[in-house]
Amino acid sequence: MELVRNYHLPSFRSSFDFIESLKIRLSPRFFTYYPSHNISIKTKNYELKSANNLSELISVFKLRYNNFLEDNTNALGAYDIDMYDHICDHLIIKCRYSDEIVGTYRILCSRYTSSFYSENEFVLNDFLKEDGVKLELGRVCIDPAHRNGSVIDLLWKGIGEYAKVTKAKYLFGCSSIKTIDANKAKGIYESFTASGDLSYEFDIYTTDKYTMKLSDVSQQSDHRDDFIIPSL
Repeated sequence: MELVRNYHLPSFRSSFDFIESLKIRLSPRFFTYYPSHNISIKTKNYELKSANNLSELISVFKLRYNNFLEDNTNALGAYDIDMYDHICDHLIIKCRYSDEIVGTYRILCSRYTSSFYSENEFVLNDFLKEDGVKLELGRVCIDPAHRNGSVIDLLWKGIGEYAKVTKAKYLFGCSSIKTIDANKAKGIYESFTASGDLSYEFDIYTTDKYTMKLSDVSQQSDHRDDFIIPSL
């Protein structure tokens, strides 16, 4: 009985993935999808480019799912996709030997939208009123087998090229640190404050849903090494 169950599971998963990908292909949001800007940079092992067709987008959504949601038993679907993906440009990195998409970064440009993912978590009213083109960066991920300096460097070169083309003045976005420990969150916040990396220049603050009363959190460690900020 165990052998039968194990045998049929991959077939079920494959069918489910196919149905989910078909839903994306038939979605009116993506019928006319095309990037606002085509970026292309090649190295010996990789190519960075703008995703410019649905097949590439679906591969991006699958890569994101595998990185962000595969271990989440509450996750629905087989692809990581949200309400902003059809208005973004998606930078992708392809391995030149396998032609697989192994990295991605998505960009929302203020030239083409006034709605940003970060507004779900932060109040950005004053910042968004500032003059200058703004690029929201998000949903970055790299296949574990390709997490090396050259891939990260190539992603940032792509962002740099995109910023030049759009004459962007600001880069912004949400960056997550995996923890539900309030004490650790307070330590990280205070670490940013002590290093001078925390700025109130644009009066950005969290929405009510994501606000934490740090004054109510008792610090349990005075060792700064306990609150090392994760590297990119």
